[in-house]
Amino acid sequence: MMAEEIKEHLSSASQQRQVARQKAQDRLFLKGPITFLWMLSHIPDATSRLILVARAFVDIEDSPRIKLTRKHWECAGITDKDTRSRVIAKIRRECPGILLDAKQGRCTYIEFKRL
Repeated sequence: MMAEEIKEHLSSASQQRQVARQKAQDRLFLKGPITFLWMLSHIPDATSRLILVARAFVDIEDSPRIKLTRKHWECAGITDKDTRSRVIAKIRRECPGILLDAKQGRCTYIEFKRL
């Protein structure tokens, strides 16, 4: 709901850039033939999607820790702050093998201890 409100305030050029960026992200893939678009349509849990996306980017960067930027959140289909905070709380509560370094006003860092 909040994403639609923001889109209404954007110029048409900004909306077109956002649509183009989203289409490009939808064609990116996790591993093998699994695209982010497929993941968004088949995995309803936002937390699971974020973990899969973060894990894919950790593997790409060959580092156990990454900074979750807007790109990562959007690839997981998470666009509003409320959902982000619920996802962070659920990871902290239910995933002991994943460490989060979240500070208010800063990007969250995610680190995979073991999987």
